[in-house]
Amino acid sequence: RIMLETALVYHPGSGIAETIARGGIDNHEEILALFGTYIVGVLINPIRITKSRFPLNVLRDGNLKPREDWSVHGIQQVRIRRVKCRPIKATGIFYEVEASPAQGNKDALALARKDIRAHRSFDQEYDLVSATLLVYLQKNSDQKAGHFSFDIKASGSSTINNLSLQNQRLAKIVLQALGIIEPEQEG
Repeated sequence: RIMLETALVYHPGSGIAETIARGGIDNHEEILALFGTYIVGVLINPIRITKSRFPLNVLRDGNLKPREDWSVHGIQQVRIRRVKCRPIKATGIFYEVEASPAQGNKDALALARKDIRAHRSFDQEYDLVSATLLVYLQKNSDQKAGHFSFDIKASGSSTINNLSLQNQRLAKIVLQALGIIEPEQEG
């Protein structure tokens, strides 16, 4: 029995059908089977798509220096504005730190290291779950230096798509330069 809270998006040009439903993979397969049989007249063989995870722990060293010179893209500096951590081994409380947006102040990871009194070290006992990156832009012709921020989660989600197209491009450049995502393949 198909639940009422079900959605199916079909792209006829590519033949891709996406499902959103409660109840797990069995419900998705049943929805696609019914769609294939009664709507498009084809037996559908579902392929599960897994979301890529972001390796946020690469940010733990606190060194937000890129692998390449990003000033050519108009980026002056990147800081971690907010960070959420969780213990690696034991179940415990999430720890969230927010830093001042002022460009010269310490970032959230520096504040977290100072505040957490761990038995060993912050890097050995905590994983980064999410972070807010604050990107400072170089001054434009009006002598104004802007900035924008976006959230990324280790689970693979981000708020990059909420940014303007120009800032989406810059956010991807930042993530590539920090080693969080791989460069997109051309052609």
